[in-house]
Amino acid sequence: SSGINAEYGESETRTCACGKANNLEHCLSCPRGGYVYLRHNQLRDLTANFLEEAGCKDVTVGPRLLPLSSETFHLKSVITGDDARLDVAARGIWSPMERTVNTP
Repeated sequence: SSGINAEYGESETRTCACGKANNLEHCLSCPRGGYVYLRHNQLRDLTANFLEEAGCKDVTVGPRLLPLSSETFHLKSVITGDDARLDVAARGIWSPMERTVNTP
């Protein structure tokens, strides 16, 4: 029995959304049905909070990137669609008016 399910009182699911056996180790590493995105989003939000507390201005979570025209990339993991986003953007990290971005 998974501690995750027992802790939250949910019925135990024996198969992950990816089709593999659902256990704690798999839940922590599966990009499709696990908690990878939840952990990522918590770190993203924590980073944004730290930037605001440090006095940075215009802190934005998930700002859209400008659309691509004819650029190509070698990595298959690059998101090139119109829904491409950054993790966090803020002004004032390195200089007062400079916009700095944080990507995954």
